[in-house]
Amino acid sequence: MAEAGQLFATGRRTLIGMLHLPPLPGSALHDGTPLSAIERRTVDEATELAASGFDGLMIQNTGHGPPGKDADMATVAQMASIARAICQEVQIPLGVNVLKNGVETAFAIASAVGASFVRIKVYVGAVVGSEGIVEGRAQAALAERRRLGLDHVAILADILDRTSQPLANVPLTELADWAVRHGHAEALVITGRDEAETRAMLAEVRSADASTPLVVGGGATPQNAAELLQRSDALIVGSALKDAYAEPISGDRARAFVAAVRADRHHG
Repeated sequence: MAEAGQLFATGRRTLIGMLHLPPLPGSALHDGTPLSAIERRTVDEATELAASGFDGLMIQNTGHGPPGKDADMATVAQMASIARAICQEVQIPLGVNVLKNGVETAFAIASAVGASFVRIKVYVGAVVGSEGIVEGRAQAALAERRRLGLDHVAILADILDRTSQPLANVPLTELADWAVRHGHAEALVITGRDEAETRAMLAEVRSADASTPLVVGGGATPQNAAELLQRSDALIVGSALKDAYAEPISGDRARAFVAAVRADRHHG
């Protein structure tokens, strides 16, 4: 698997395609689909995204439910198996996100498959969501990355997770400062509850930190992608690539998305 390199460098304008895993064996929502079939579908999606011109990929146990703070051993093993199959087929950087806030689990998968980055949803501060109170885990992330010899694996840290509510009214710029200055995150993930909030959050964080790459974590569409990339350095793209959320990625939608931002990327 290729290294992340300058994937999240300021001004790079990177497109990361999401690989949303359906409920895996062991999940309360699993419908009986064999792991081999889930793996084949996900590898096919990864191949389609790479061929469409996406710069990187990210695997996430999206369908697991009910939500928990981290994944169990079976889910970690299954995600690692799927991720390794992706790495054998696709030569663009792969990232790992273990819901809700897996740190050791995400780095374990990254170590096993040679992933290039991890996304951590609650990196600093604390939130409350359907899974209960979730605390920031920057210290654990840095310690685990060092323990496994993964200093080359970038940390993408969410500032506010839109599926939760913060437990304290900490200014956005202060959360960003904590994540970068104390947590040494390589990039910050910004996701508002709608496009207007995302734009406002990007502007606020950028005004206080001109050098850390900013990644839009959701809500990108072919219609707003170019404008979001004027304000950020990367987009994580998922639902816009599907005809319906539970459906596989559409190659036509993936190619259309890349085409919608290519001209802006070349002229920005």
